[in-house]
Amino acid sequence: MKASEEPSMKAMMTMGIALLLLFASFGQDMKSEEIKAKLERDIAEITRGIRQRPNDDMAYQLRARAKSFLDRTDEAIKDLNEAIRINSKEGAHFLYRGQCWKVKKEYKKALADLDQSVKLNPKDTDALLERATVLVKLNEKDRAIEDLTQVITLEPEDIESRIKRAEIYVDQSKHQLAMDDLNKVLKNKPEVHQARLLRSHVHGVLKEYEKCVEDASQLIKNDTKHLHAYKERAYALLKLRKRDEAIQDYAMIIRLEPSAEAYYNRGYCYSLLKQNDKAVEDYQQACERSNWKEPQYIQTLGNANLRLGKYAEALKHYERLLQFKDYMELNGDSVRKNMETCRTALAK
Repeated sequence: MKASEEPSMKAMMTMGIALLLLFASFGQDMKSEEIKAKLERDIAEITRGIRQRPNDDMAYQLRARAKSFLDRTDEAIKDLNEAIRINSKEGAHFLYRGQCWKVKKEYKKALADLDQSVKLNPKDTDALLERATVLVKLNEKDRAIEDLTQVITLEPEDIESRIKRAEIYVDQSKHQLAMDDLNKVLKNKPEVHQARLLRSHVHGVLKEYEKCVEDASQLIKNDTKHLHAYKERAYALLKLRKRDEAIQDYAMIIRLEPSAEAYYNRGYCYSLLKQNDKAVEDYQQACERSNWKEPQYIQTLGNANLRLGKYAEALKHYERLLQFKDYMELNGDSVRKNMETCRTALAK
């Protein structure tokens, strides 16, 4: 290869790997195996180039990125170590090694690299966004918000950073700030389902139940099996006292992902509608699916049987509660009162 040809070949290799990774990340028509095979060929080509130019830091970085995509993370880190040894002023080397450490869940090492990347390139939004993600993992959420705010300042239309910042605000119970970010995302990109789902949840927390139902319903319209949207809508419908509609949503949740919580919630709706036979069936399911380890479920099952006049069955469940000392400290009076009611009825 002539020396004059090297920059052109290197540029083509860089573009080729970048395009392959782009196709892969956005799920284009190229088959995964085809992408992997092409990356393996690129790795072999870059390796031949490194033998000729052992001090080419960008070649090591390119090979590391290809290996990283192929889940060869440890090998990628070794290549990036070499790239940094050759050129410690290139912020991207630290960025990609930080990403590798993040994949390995070594977040402190990831943060050290990403700090260096941002130091070298203070306006690199990719580095700032990666660092924010790692800071969340390390529970340094205020610092993460600072990085995300910097990304938004540099790129006001960036969606990912606004959603991530909104998620942190929700975790910090700063729901109105979260709502501001989500409204901005959905104003420009109403099709972003992640933002709509989170906004539905925030509406519920803010007791804006009609708006919660509206957002969740839009998601369900686009995806009739959207489990989390059904959960948000069922909760809001229950709060709006639309119990029959909530029951329908809980039924769908149970079909999609049966759980103790889903059965308990539907049982609660049936109890409110005084349909105690159905409530007992669902509470029984909740207790069985939680291996009889949730005292709240057990008590509600006892209460539903008591309302049906099934005193022996109710008493059996109340007696189960005696093993839960902490629960009995808080709820013992009502449990013992109901036990006495059952015993009196059975003695007649």
